[in-house]
Amino acid sequence: MENHGAVCRLFFVEKNEMRKLFKNNAPPPGVVYCNYRTSKTELPDAQSLPTLINADAMAAILKNEENPLYRVEAIDYPVKGTGGTYTERFFESYLDRMKTHPFGGNKLGHHYPERNDFYTVGGKLEKKGNGAGTVYFKIVVPAMGYETTNSGFIRDVMAGNVHFSLVTLPEYETKLNEKTKEMERYFVKSIGNERNDAVPFECGAMPQTVSNSESDYDYEEVKSLIENGQVDYKSKGDELIQNGQVTYSVLRRNAANADSRTPELTELVSLADKQRNRRKTMEREEALKLLAGLFMNGLITMGEIATAIGAKATAFLRNEQDDANTALANSVREMLGDKPLDQLKVLLNTKAENERFLVQNAVRAQVGSEKIKNAKGEEVDNSAYNYAMKMCNGKVGNDLTAALDALKNDSVMQTLLAAQADHQSEFNRIESGGSTEANAASQPAVMEV
Repeated sequence: MENHGAVCRLFFVEKNEMRKLFKNNAPPPGVVYCNYRTSKTELPDAQSLPTLINADAMAAILKNEENPLYRVEAIDYPVKGTGGTYTERFFESYLDRMKTHPFGGNKLGHHYPERNDFYTVGGKLEKKGNGAGTVYFKIVVPAMGYETTNSGFIRDVMAGNVHFSLVTLPEYETKLNEKTKEMERYFVKSIGNERNDAVPFECGAMPQTVSNSESDYDYEEVKSLIENGQVDYKSKGDELIQNGQVTYSVLRRNAANADSRTPELTELVSLADKQRNRRKTMEREEALKLLAGLFMNGLITMGEIATAIGAKATAFLRNEQDDANTALANSVREMLGDKPLDQLKVLLNTKAENERFLVQNAVRAQVGSEKIKNAKGEEVDNSAYNYAMKMCNGKVGNDLTAALDALKNDSVMQTLLAAQADHQSEFNRIESGGSTEANAASQPAVMEV
């Protein structure tokens, strides 16, 4: 499809005026519209400009597109507009933001929430030195818009009957103008809300206007109200001071649209931001202190707090360990049935019995069985066996082997075994007519120690 485009002269149109022209909703605070109109200058071919958005985003835009329309727009910089001067650094930043997201565009102008019918997908800077040059934008218009076909819009674009308007939330620096001795703004970065919407032909050539209701204010009065916390951060009215409070959205809008003669508006916005952050911190601290006092005095329970929070309380109170514990419990229940604790006790008892059986067999092999016969032929406890069981009970594997080896050099065990082997020991003696004699034939026994 044929490439249509023109170098554009940049104008900044006050947002309230844009809202009146296009009957749109209010944009986010601080957003600036940068409208421009065409002039007769030769442009590069769109395909010669680099695509800056990522490949996946470009593929999504061109999906099912057989022959999309490409257009090139250009702006010479540095360029003065309402609020200050837009510099080479700003346009470098603006192009770089395309690597984060495509710049959507609405064929019906500035609308919030946005409805994207076409996209700005690339561009480049043509630097001429000393901070001057031209920025080119690569625009693609698909056949289908957000809700309707783009056929009529494409016809207007090809006929040269459409201009465009950049949207940005900018950052700026202030410098002293040596001639006027006034502080001037120089916009150096785009930090969000980037778009490039279509606007009616030559709309960018309209003179910038500012309504008195938003620009006329008493600096000291506004500052005093802010310092005393009298700021409405929620309302979206048009008056800077309403019901004895400063309307934050109007203050932000004024600061974004103010010229270089009113830098104090930026100071007021900063003061309002700090006041809001301070208020949030105080509200949080006061709420926590109140809650802690109620809890410590027994006037509220954790269960009541969880009930007040609702279903989200579980998510707030749970952590990764809780989830891991739940998973473990479910696994145990799957293996051991509906009464896992009862089954676990059975398994543990069985395990303990098996281990004791192994210890008993090992001890028997080393020191004899539980019972042995004394000189009288009576079965008595084997003290060596009992001592060995005391030292080995509860041990398995290598620990049991080590315990058995240690008994071989154990002084107590050696004494017990020696008594069993000594025929003259008390264990091996029996009484016979008032005298005692050794019973050599009897099996030795061990005395308890």
